[in-house]
Amino acid sequence: MKNLAAFSLRHLIAPRHWLGSLRARILAVSVLLFCLMVAAVVFNSIRIIKAAMAENVRVSAQQTAEILNLAVAPYAVSGNFDTLDIFLDELLGHENEQSGLVYLLAGREDGALLFKAGLFAGPIPEPDTPESYPAAIDRGIVHIRRPLLLENNEVGFM
Repeated sequence: MKNLAAFSLRHLIAPRHWLGSLRARILAVSVLLFCLMVAAVVFNSIRIIKAAMAENVRVSAQQTAEILNLAVAPYAVSGNFDTLDIFLDELLGHENEQSGLVYLLAGREDGALLFKAGLFAGPIPEPDTPESYPAAIDRGIVHIRRPLLLENNEVGFM
């Protein structure tokens, strides 16, 4: 009796038995298709979220650049960077808040810096293009450069 029970259990557990029936094959194919569909939905959702995030960054960067250009231009045209430093330090200086802006700098067309505010160290980074925003989002920081009117109708960057 002991040998008969062991034989029947071994027969039930054997892979040939489970894959041998039509019911088991249909179940295995159904589970595999379900897993593939879930993976496709997850992949597509991540792709859609990243695209929406890149578009949001693009719109926010455009709006922020326009507002900052309006705020900075009167001081840059007159060369009054001391007052501008106070304003920008107040804008960027909140350690507990995340305003989205990490640093702001302005310079001449030749690359000479006129002022800098916020957390900036090192050489002036190359600006990211809207096409490279997804990679910049993964990096954690997006560098944006916009034209800025300086004194004597010189065009610089911000």
